[in-house]
Amino acid sequence: MTESKPKPKENRPQPVQVLEAPLRTSLWIAIGIAALGVVWSNTARIPMQVEGLGVIVPPGGLSSLPARATGTIFYQVSPNSNKESPINIRVRKFWNGDSLDEEAIALQGEIRNRKLSRSSVNKILSTITKITLSPKESGSAHEFYPQNHEDIDTVFRRGTVLAIIDSPNDREVLASKLRQTTTSIRLRLKSEERLKTLLKNYISSYKLQSGQQEVVREQVAQQLDWEKTLEKLAKIGWVPRSLYLQASSQVLGLRSNLITANSQLISLLQSIQDSQQKLLQSDTDIKNDLLALRVALFDYLNKAYLIAPTDLYVVNTSFRNQQTITTGSSAFLYTTSNPILPTYITTYFNAKQASQIFPGMKALVTPSGISRAQYGGIIASVERVDTSPSSLEEISAQTGIQEVGQLVNTSQSVPFRVVVKLQKIHKDQTQACNSQTKEECYLWNSGEEPPFPTRLGNTVNVQVTTDTQTPIQLVIPVLRKFLGIATDAS
Repeated sequence: MTESKPKPKENRPQPVQVLEAPLRTSLWIAIGIAALGVVWSNTARIPMQVEGLGVIVPPGGLSSLPARATGTIFYQVSPNSNKESPINIRVRKFWNGDSLDEEAIALQGEIRNRKLSRSSVNKILSTITKITLSPKESGSAHEFYPQNHEDIDTVFRRGTVLAIIDSPNDREVLASKLRQTTTSIRLRLKSEERLKTLLKNYISSYKLQSGQQEVVREQVAQQLDWEKTLEKLAKIGWVPRSLYLQASSQVLGLRSNLITANSQLISLLQSIQDSQQKLLQSDTDIKNDLLALRVALFDYLNKAYLIAPTDLYVVNTSFRNQQTITTGSSAFLYTTSNPILPTYITTYFNAKQASQIFPGMKALVTPSGISRAQYGGIIASVERVDTSPSSLEEISAQTGIQEVGQLVNTSQSVPFRVVVKLQKIHKDQTQACNSQTKEECYLWNSGEEPPFPTRLGNTVNVQVTTDTQTPIQLVIPVLRKFLGIATDAS
C-alpha cells in the first residue's frame, strides 16, 4: 500500500484587523465627544462677570448715632416700652432748652438775673446730682434688640433719651467739678452772709453818724451866730475880748469835729460801696460757677446720653443691653423716613470693573451670609454708573455706616458708585415691602426663598454680567500667547 501524503494548505488572503472591537467603540465615542466639544466650544455662551459690594439702605438713607464715651450702655427705651423715666424727662427738658427743675434756676442759656440764695443753689446742685446717678440706680434700662421688622416700626421723637453710657471716668470728672463748684459756691454764700452783716452794720453806723453830724452842724451854726454877736459887743467894749476869743475857739473845735465826722461818713460810705461791690462780684462769681457747671454738665450729657437728634426709626443696634461700648462705635443705625426695603440700592466697583458696566446690564444681588450656590440672588439690573470715583466720606454718608465705607474703600481701590434696581415680586414697584410680605419682597433667580429675610443695613455681594463669550473665544487668546503669536502688549 502506498501512504497518502497530506495535501498542502492553500494560501488564502485573510482580512486585516487594525483594532479590536472594544477599541473601535472607544474611538467612535472619543470622536463623538470631540465633535460635541467642538460644537459646544462654538455655541455655548459663558457669562463674564464682575463683583462689587453694596448695602440695603431705605429710601431715606441710613444714619449712625455713634457713642461719645466708653462705658456700659443701658437702653432707656425699647420698641415695646418707650416711656421715659422722670430723670430722663428732666434731661430732655434741659436738652430742649427748658429748665431742669421747676423750682430751680435754669441752667440752660443765661442764668436769670435775680438774687441767689442758699436754697436755690442747693436745688440746682441736687438736680444735677440726680441726673448723674448711675443708670443701674435709676432702674430705667430696657432691652433694645430689634428681632424682626415690626421692631423698627416705632418712631422715637426728637429729644428722647435712647440710651445712657455709664462711664465711671466721665462721671468722676463731673462729680469732681460738682464737688469743686459746690464747695466754692457754699464758701461764697457764707462770705456773702458775712458781707451782708457787715454791710448792715456799716449802714447803721452811717445813719447814726449822719444824724450826729446834723446835730454838730446845728451847733456850729448857733455858735457862729453867738461868735458874731460877741464880736460886735467886744468892739464897743460891752464884753471882754477874752469871751469873744473863747467863743471863736469853740467854733473852731466844732468845725474840726464836723470835718472828722465828714471823714468818717466818707469812710463808711466807701466801706458800704466796697461791700456792695463785693456782694455783686460774689453773686457774679456764683453765676459763673453755675455756668461752668452747666458746661461740664452739658459735656457729660453729650457724652453719656444718646439722645434722638430728630424723629427717627431705629433700624439696628450694634450692642446688647449692658455691654461695653467704646468711643466712636455705632450704637444705633436709624432712618428718618419709613423703614421699608428699597427698590434701588447703591453698590461699588473698582475702576476697572466699573468701566465694563453700563445701564441695562443684568445683576445678581446676594446678601452676605446667604449661599449664592444654594439660593442664587435677587434679580436686578444696572440703572446708573458714576463717571467719577467716590471718596470714603461720600461712601460713609451714602451708606450711613462708616465701617462699610472703610470696607468698600479697602476692597475696591478707587471705588465707583453703581445704582442697581432690585426686582420685587409685586407688580406695583412702589408698593412697600412691609412686615407681612418682607420674606417675599424680592424675586430670587433660584425661585427658592432663603431662610434669612433681607434686612435694612445688610451688606450685599453684587455680581454684574458684563458680556458673554464662547469657550473657543476664551481659549484662542491663551493659545496665541502660549505659541508666541500674541503678547500682553498686543
